Amino acid sequence: MNLLIILQSLKFYRLKPERTIQIWFVLLYAVNICITFLPFADSDFSAYAAYLDTLLSGTSSLTIFDVVSQGNWIYLGLMLLVSLLNGFSSLLYATYFILQRSGKRFRQALAGSLYALPRLALAIVLMIIPAAVSACLFFIPLIIFLMMLYFTPLNLSVNRLSLGAAMAKSTAETRGYKMTIFLEVVLLQILVSLPQNLVLFFVPLNDTAYALVGGFFAVLLSFMQGRMMGILYNVVVMKDQSVIPSKTNS
Repeated sequence: MNLLIILQSLKFYRLKPERTIQIWFVLLYAVNICITFLPFADSDFSAYAAYLDTLLSGTSSLTIFDVVSQGNWIYLGLMLLVSLLNGFSSLLYATYFILQRSGKRFRQALAGSLYALPRLALAIVLMIIPAAVSACLFFIPLIIFLMMLYFTPLNLSVNRLSLGAAMAKSTAETRGYKMTIFLEVVLLQILVSLPQNLVLFFVPLNDTAYALVGGFFAVLLSFMQGRMMGILYNVVVMKDQSVIPSKTNS
């Protein structure tokens, strides 16, 4: 099942209407790359790299706030916002993938995803302490916990459940599937990172090239992760194998 689901996840463009997906992809890509070219956002962290060298040698009397400029902090903040936007796009894609099969429209998927947003923000805050505690165990407990809660975003956006009910439902739904979900997520990440690293190897190493290539693959991964979440929800929760045509046909 692993390979079949990953292959279907690559076909993120197969969602009607295709024009909506194309426009959505272009707009998200533009947002991903624009922060590198904003005049008030500084992506040059060479001063911080030099600071680390002096810090390791024990010759530095500066602090991180002395070497990281205001433009650097703005750039990091914008990067965080873009990462959250990419994550929201994954949820929106997965929600639309599921609702479309029951005749729902894109605006209904958007409304459901926006409904889930504040609850997901609360869940992220609540996971800060477990994440810090699991750091000493190589984040293994956190990974298991995240796999247990894998369907929580969809239980919020599709089923409009409360946060507690969505987490409890996801825990029950992923029982016996946590390793499968983990392998799917990791393999997809590797599959996307390989061509990205290959392209970056052959292009000039500068901010413009990195932004154009990195932004493209970030959006690509966002859409593919959303499609994978939608497929896994249909297969694992709804027991609907028709989302994997090659398996059904065989």
